[in-house]
Amino acid sequence: MYGILVSALNTILGFFTKHATVKFFIFTAIFLFISGAVPFMASKLPPASLLSNPLALIPPSLWYWLEPFQLSKGLNLILSAYASRFSFRRLPMLG
Repeated sequence: MYGILVSALNTILGFFTKHATVKFFIFTAIFLFISGAVPFMASKLPPASLLSNPLALIPPSLWYWLEPFQLSKGLNLILSAYASRFSFRRLPMLG
């Protein structure tokens, strides 16, 4: 009877020492890399004020027709969706 309990305990401990510990270190390394790489990459991007300058060049007569479509909100959504898609495709574990 105790043989079954010892075998189950050995299996559980074997799982944690072989699989869970390795995954923990791999995901910790990925997290540390991303948490260091994101601020570095963000510092290399141009400032957000450069995006508002081209939008300021749109004449008011064109803004009259673009405002019902809420172009300013739509551009933000599209750009963030493209950034998310780019990052998810670069990290194979996410998607």
